[in-house]
Amino acid sequence: MKPHYPLETIPEAGSYTEVADGIFWLRLPLPFELNHINVWLLDDGDGWTLIDTGASMPATIEAWEHLYATVLGSRPVRRVIVTHHHPDHFGLAHWHCRRFEIDTYGTAPTIKRASRLLKHADEQRFESSRALFQANGAADPEKIARFISGFTYRRIVSGLPERIHLIAPGTELEIGRHRWRTIHSYGHAEGHLSLYCEALGLLISGDQVLPTITSNISLFEDDPELDPLQQYLDSMTEFRNLPDTTLVLPSHGKVFEGLHARIAAIEAAHRERSDKVLGLCHEPSSVNDVAARLFPKQLDDMNWCLAFGETFSHLRYLERHGRLHLMKQGGTLLYHK
Repeated sequence: MKPHYPLETIPEAGSYTEVADGIFWLRLPLPFELNHINVWLLDDGDGWTLIDTGASMPATIEAWEHLYATVLGSRPVRRVIVTHHHPDHFGLAHWHCRRFEIDTYGTAPTIKRASRLLKHADEQRFESSRALFQANGAADPEKIARFISGFTYRRIVSGLPERIHLIAPGTELEIGRHRWRTIHSYGHAEGHLSLYCEALGLLISGDQVLPTITSNISLFEDDPELDPLQQYLDSMTEFRNLPDTTLVLPSHGKVFEGLHARIAAIEAAHRERSDKVLGLCHEPSSVNDVAARLFPKQLDDMNWCLAFGETFSHLRYLERHGRLHLMKQGGTLLYHK
């Protein structure tokens, strides 16, 4: 089945659209090139279960305040489930949980990473990261190190929730009248959480499966064994086993059907990106060299960091599969055929 979009109505900020019985779609603003995130409200008896929250910034908080003052005010949120630690998903978890005195649900890797980023800007990690990016040719290694060490994160995340419930692999959650199977995946974010309801034929996919864009798969760790792109592709197995008729509720873009074709397209896109990266290594090249060729347009700081990480992950993937090799020249790591 080719991907198609069965719902004509996209919710405006401050309103929602019902996508199935008791399942509501909200769209919140983001101040980035990717200008929105979808979050999901699930009917949970006398209240709501909220899946993802938006980033902690004035426009998002304003949208939530409007929702609570109008359409949601009579029924409180009973729990918050976060798909992963990225700020557009995790950013207002603490804000909601403090407001309603409720628990946040997430995987152990999600909570561990958010906690590490929020408790303090990790100076030790900053220094090791700066050294890693400098060794890989980054023109401004401090910029990337700062991006992944918590300095930026803390500005758009409201805090670490005080009451946390960890979701183990294979957990089933009862939400309202339905049971949801949790699916853990890796590559985009360690311990990324998706939820599947067989009775409703619905998949809340988070960032694992998006309808028109591919999720950023970045390498930012000084771990020679880590291969996030392979982890991400391996994680698709469980999604491929779901029915093709599943209605997919993604974190960005429109609700869609045609899961299997979309997975195939995502896998093809990463193969094509890997082939392109390989072709750009016509001479020994650093991660920074290849990223500059792969993303020739001027990018802002955040998108340049993501471009660097994405390039690094594809180079690591090619190296691990024996299609590229590493050498060191003057203190800089270079990839070559």
